[in-house]
Amino acid sequence: MLIEVAYAGGLRVSEIVNLIWADVLPRDNNLVQLSILGKGEKPRQVLLPDVVSLSLLSLRGTRAQIILCSSVAKVAGSPNALCMGW
Repeated sequence: MLIEVAYAGGLRVSEIVNLIWADVLPRDNNLVQLSILGKGEKPRQVLLPDVVSLSLLSLRGTRAQIILCSSVAKVAGSPNALCMGW
């Protein structure tokens, strides 16, 4: 799922690793907007396609989310890298 989000949103590795649920903003028409702090600490907004948006929102509060969170935290080297706010 993270690979889909990264590809669809054109996200850098540092941006996807620092992504938290508070950055995932549901919008009209089943779309999701991501609030990203990008390169050079510049904020940017990314609108995901509907297929990726629905998949991402369906993960909220599921066991898959917890497994995904743990996997990315290990890669990032910090137990809270992706898990904060989930």
